[in-house]
Amino acid sequence: MIRSLILKLIFLVGCAVLAGLVFSAFLPSKPRPRTTRAPRSGPKRVRVGVGVSRLPLAFIGSAALAAGLIVAGFAAVQWTRDALRPVPTAAARRPHQGPATPNALWALAFERDLARWQADDPRTQQPVVRVPATIVSAGLPLSVRLPITGGIPFPMGQLSPEAPVRLADAAGTPWPIQTRPLATWEDGSVKWLLVTTQVPPSAVGRNLFLDYGASVVRDAAAGPRVDVTQTPDAVVVTTGPLRFTVSRTAFTFFESAAVDRNGDRAFSEEERLASRGDLVVRHRDIDYRSSLDRRTYRLEVEEAGPLRATLKASGWFRDAGGKGFCRFIVRFQAFAGLPQVRVYHTFIYTGYPENRHHEEYRGLTLPENETIQEIRIELPVDVTERAAFLSADEQGAFTLPLGASTTITQYEDDAYRLRGGPGQPLREGSRHEGWLLAQNARAGVMVQVRDAWQQYPKELAADPAAKRLVIKLWPESAGALDLKTGPEAYGPDERARGSAFGLGKTHELMVGFLGIPIEETTASAIAQLWREPWLLFADPAWHEATKAWGPTIGAAQPEQFPKAEQMLVDLFGWAERQPRDFRWYGMLDYGDTLLWYRKEAYDKSYDDWGWHPDGRWGWHNCEAICTHGGVLTSFIRTGELPYFQFGEAHARHVMDVDTVHHNTVAQDPRLKRAGMTEAFSQVGSMHRHNAYHWGGRNEEATHTSVTGLLMYYYLTGDARAWDVINEAGGFFLRDPVTYRRRPHIAPGRAVSNVLLGDLLMYQATWDPRYWRSARRWARVLLRGQRPDGGWPETYNPLLRRWRGEVKNNYMALHILPALIAYHRLTGDGDAARAITRGADWLAKTEPWLPFFDALAYSYLLTGQRSYLDEGTKRLNDFISVQRHVKDPLMDGMIFQRPIYDNVGPTLYAVPFMLGAMDAPDFATLQRTTGLQALNRAMAPSPGMATPKIAEPRTR
Repeated sequence: MIRSLILKLIFLVGCAVLAGLVFSAFLPSKPRPRTTRAPRSGPKRVRVGVGVSRLPLAFIGSAALAAGLIVAGFAAVQWTRDALRPVPTAAARRPHQGPATPNALWALAFERDLARWQADDPRTQQPVVRVPATIVSAGLPLSVRLPITGGIPFPMGQLSPEAPVRLADAAGTPWPIQTRPLATWEDGSVKWLLVTTQVPPSAVGRNLFLDYGASVVRDAAAGPRVDVTQTPDAVVVTTGPLRFTVSRTAFTFFESAAVDRNGDRAFSEEERLASRGDLVVRHRDIDYRSSLDRRTYRLEVEEAGPLRATLKASGWFRDAGGKGFCRFIVRFQAFAGLPQVRVYHTFIYTGYPENRHHEEYRGLTLPENETIQEIRIELPVDVTERAAFLSADEQGAFTLPLGASTTITQYEDDAYRLRGGPGQPLREGSRHEGWLLAQNARAGVMVQVRDAWQQYPKELAADPAAKRLVIKLWPESAGALDLKTGPEAYGPDERARGSAFGLGKTHELMVGFLGIPIEETTASAIAQLWREPWLLFADPAWHEATKAWGPTIGAAQPEQFPKAEQMLVDLFGWAERQPRDFRWYGMLDYGDTLLWYRKEAYDKSYDDWGWHPDGRWGWHNCEAICTHGGVLTSFIRTGELPYFQFGEAHARHVMDVDTVHHNTVAQDPRLKRAGMTEAFSQVGSMHRHNAYHWGGRNEEATHTSVTGLLMYYYLTGDARAWDVINEAGGFFLRDPVTYRRRPHIAPGRAVSNVLLGDLLMYQATWDPRYWRSARRWARVLLRGQRPDGGWPETYNPLLRRWRGEVKNNYMALHILPALIAYHRLTGDGDAARAITRGADWLAKTEPWLPFFDALAYSYLLTGQRSYLDEGTKRLNDFISVQRHVKDPLMDGMIFQRPIYDNVGPTLYAVPFMLGAMDAPDFATLQRTTGLQALNRAMAPSPGMATPKIAEPRTR
């Protein structure tokens, strides 16, 4: 494109020069006086007339005239061509979009095969598109008004954001519905739609259909609705049986909450069950409270629909003098017709976590290590007088009289203790279910912490004297929550560069306000319903048809590929089993896995084999595609609950513990005065694998990824995930590719991580900043490829040069996936050639890395079956070496050693190859969809070309 513009410019200038010379030759000459020296014998000076052409002046004028005529003519031609070309919609005017991009091609292909998904609307007898869906859960019976939510994908061009959709079960029973677009395609149509529904009284089964089309009219929501009323002082939410208030002036955990016990639709003082709760962080014997923040506290209504409303409260914990220590984000979700509220409590650490092992901190005068004594939620309630205490553990539900303060403490993953009064042991067991109900003869309040024993320590307490329930997310009885970086983070191959700056942790809770007392079995059944994900999920075949995940990721095919599909099942079985067998639980550990079972390491040896958590090879964190990215891919292909549960736990860990959420160095004067750099405290950055979740480096983007988090967000609509995704997006926009104090070294994986992150964020937000950044880094990658197809290990942003040996793992797991994403969006020919050349290089040099996605995409680009043959051969190699043994440490493993490093990438990449086996390549799709004729009619003009963007240097 640039070469074409330069040639046109040279042509115009040449024409102007030639026209000027020809035009000036016909101009008349005019004498011009000139002074010259006379002979010695004559006068000293004389004036003579010399005949000279006015060539310079004539040339300039005529050249300008000719150039203007040529440019005007050229512009007229372009304007004529543009006038004859169809005008794209406002949403479609994006610099990368064209009719030949893969996304546009797949949209045409879906339209061609639309009849596969159509059915006659029983109401109008007109055709509608019917999306098959189901409810993913553990198989519990559906309860009336049970809230269910999930993200549903759509092909490009199929659904406008304003178009109505309708939900019904197999018997045609309509289900109430609330929708919100999560993402759009480049033409402005819906890509992901968040659908919230409730189980109606006449529901039949859990197989549903989501209909859209010209004849679809959304049914008016029947039954109760959520009402949100906003005033300058508060937000009041009414669900029908429940009304609660959240203050705008200071955050109290429910300013008030009342249940309509008599059904008169009024909420009297006698019906109030709770009021003026608080969030508390205890540090150095001082309580910092959310209710004391009157400076930075903010309350937003994020969602206000007929079935669900979401409020977001954010601020600082403050002491009585107004000093802030740590931040909070709390979301309340209320549901139509239900007396319960789902609460997401996010704690963000803003203190100084000691690190005496990073070389850059040595010699600095830094504060003392700042630990946390306790994190708790206080909820004053009016049901503790003459009350009973209900709860459950692995032995079943139980009831105790609430005569004195009663406390349940889960102090290990397999040990809990129930005490009544001052230390009186009442009951002990292995795993408490994480809920309690305090109730008397008229009403009750029930609280539950999801995955409580997995995230020990936890403590629930009912205090009748103080008339309150207390949920201790980190109880003081467990000792201090210490976030320092210890000596295990350091080693010959690790410098303990990371610190727990801005670490976060989110807990999901349910708070129920009951208008009547209930029995043990009923309370236990309610708690079980609350623990389930209840996810609305589209059929895997529909996911494949939409191309929302990629070109060839489709439903699992055990009949066609029995050995390959079983290999993936067994590999996931290995990944899921290790956390259970080795008890990787705890508030900060749950969801993550240790990286490598070993005795010999690169830098030291051990006396025994084990998951040795020290140095560089400790917790896995967010390496490569991340384990949750691969596991969620398996969920998309199967819809099976265990994949989602594992993927959700790991995604939540990454987006909380592994990510920086607060720039402590920038906002703490003590650290700024000491001379500490912000490089290791950048919001949105994620830490490399290490003995500590935060001990590895995070100053550059080699280990920051939003791929799996966006998968989780699109499937669930989780608002906290969206917060973190945007934090990571802001980090990408800083071009974080170089190391601290080494601005000339940018690993190839950092460059490609930023490119992929920019592309994914651009498609999630359509913020042009991401596109400009992605375009720059794409050109850097494309210019860095060697003639043999490989990429050098590092890029020098100062000299704009690549150097070093080829790193195959960077290519397979980072560079080629980023270029595939770039080509899917743009159809860029240079990217297409780079992908195939890179796949050729890896095929020749790499025996085991799972680059099946690059092989599958190279087949789509070229139509050459040799890429599928290469992928089949490698897939058979993986199948042949997979272990099938009695040892649970090795059963299902496909590598020589038990390691998580390639588990996620294998689960992610193999489905690309399986789906490509019977997929048409791009050339075939062009012929069958008539795209070639469309390309000729809509060929982009030079006037619409993307301008050249300067190549980045450094951050």
